[in-house]
Amino acid sequence: MTSHPQRRSTLPTHFCLSIDGLLRLFFIAFGLGYFLILWFSFLLDYLFAYPMCEICLLQRFLMFLIVVSSILGGLVVSSAQRLGYVFLCANGLLVGLGLAFAVAHLHMMQTVTSGGASACQVVSEMAFIPDFLSEYFHAHYAFVPCDQVKSGFLGLSFPMWSLLIYGASAIVFSLVVYLVVTQFRSRSFVARIREARWFAWCRLVFTMVLVILFCVWISASIYVIMNQRNIIYRPERYTTHDADLLKYVDVVDYTLDMGPQQAYAFSSQKHIPKHKAQADTCKLWIVLSGRDAVALNGYVGKPYWRRLFEAVTSDAQVLLIDYPGFGANAGSPTEKANRDSVLAAHKAWREQRAFSATQSCQVYLLAHSMGTGVAVDVARSLPDVHGVVLLSPFLSIHDMVKGVLGGWMAWTVWPFLWDRYPTVDRLADLHQAKPQVPLAIFHGDQDFVIPVWHSQNMVKTNRWIDYHQVSGLGHSKDGFADHQLLLVMQRMMGAVAD
Repeated sequence: MTSHPQRRSTLPTHFCLSIDGLLRLFFIAFGLGYFLILWFSFLLDYLFAYPMCEICLLQRFLMFLIVVSSILGGLVVSSAQRLGYVFLCANGLLVGLGLAFAVAHLHMMQTVTSGGASACQVVSEMAFIPDFLSEYFHAHYAFVPCDQVKSGFLGLSFPMWSLLIYGASAIVFSLVVYLVVTQFRSRSFVARIREARWFAWCRLVFTMVLVILFCVWISASIYVIMNQRNIIYRPERYTTHDADLLKYVDVVDYTLDMGPQQAYAFSSQKHIPKHKAQADTCKLWIVLSGRDAVALNGYVGKPYWRRLFEAVTSDAQVLLIDYPGFGANAGSPTEKANRDSVLAAHKAWREQRAFSATQSCQVYLLAHSMGTGVAVDVARSLPDVHGVVLLSPFLSIHDMVKGVLGGWMAWTVWPFLWDRYPTVDRLADLHQAKPQVPLAIFHGDQDFVIPVWHSQNMVKTNRWIDYHQVSGLGHSKDGFADHQLLLVMQRMMGAVAD
């Protein structure tokens, strides 16, 4: 009887996952997972008409980028493993950025309770979304702050879902990075886990936490550095509806290297006789807006500001200035361009009013928000400055970043800031060079865009400042247009007694 050798089983006795296989599995899981999350979120919008805020839109945009990065990573990892590592890092940075925005969103929802601001609005101050995407969604969706509608799914708010999704993704990503870096295989990994002591588990947990924090830190830093001017400036352009406001002003044309510019001279009597404009007691208020406002609809289009300007123009004239890239102006805003714009507009106004080079005109500056940094910078350069009024000022861009992202993040991005606006330092320089120039600050105690501690710290180091803290007021400049502001402006001009 012939005996046949016993065939050995060709089935593997254990499962071993290579690094390439681990990366492919990661890309498939992330790509498919985030695609399903995006699809399900839009399905909920369609079925239940859930509202969306600016941060929810940004989170979906980040998820879309993760899907794209995962697809590309899955396609190239087999043929080019190093390129696969690049897409792995890209996914980690996107997850870290989404996690940072989710934490900031939830934190502000707990912090912002009053003052006319929403948590979504405060966080969106740091958000930048491509124009084509923003315009499309604004045309198809009603944007409502999450903290106003209290909508959610399965009892959790959408910001909380974002935190859970990105938090779980960060854990998975950090575990994959740990496996890739240590060159583990599934078999050896299981064997080591069975033999591991407490310090091995601590090393694993510590590495994962370190990877998550590193991704959040680097991704948020890169985001702020690359988009810093899009975050600082939100240029608004004029539309055909704003043309009706030109009846209140005279257009002052001037030119910068970047192209033609326009400023607007407001007066209750538009055409001022030249002999009055050239009088020795000539006084001019230069008015500067914030980062997302323009002169016509931001000031002239508001009845309460018009009334205030009409009261001021009984003793002075008012010149409202748009920054480069704002309103009808060419170019793009920068710290230097904004300062040059104010100086050039002032020169053009003098020429339009037929001032000679030797005739003087007392200049006063009124500025809000980002414009306060421009105003203090300009005040050091104009020789005829006789007073400055700042509404909701900030210490510096560095301190703004510190207040939003924390001190450690602020010091990371500080060397890469293009526009710094060191307002508090320039205030000290201004007072040293021109100690006779009075300066007043108004700030609402419910301002969550530029918190009131910015002004409080300014006053602590500059006791000469006339400080007015307005109870219950947020960041909007419209609440400042009252009798108290008018009284301060008139007192600076000497129109009323102290």
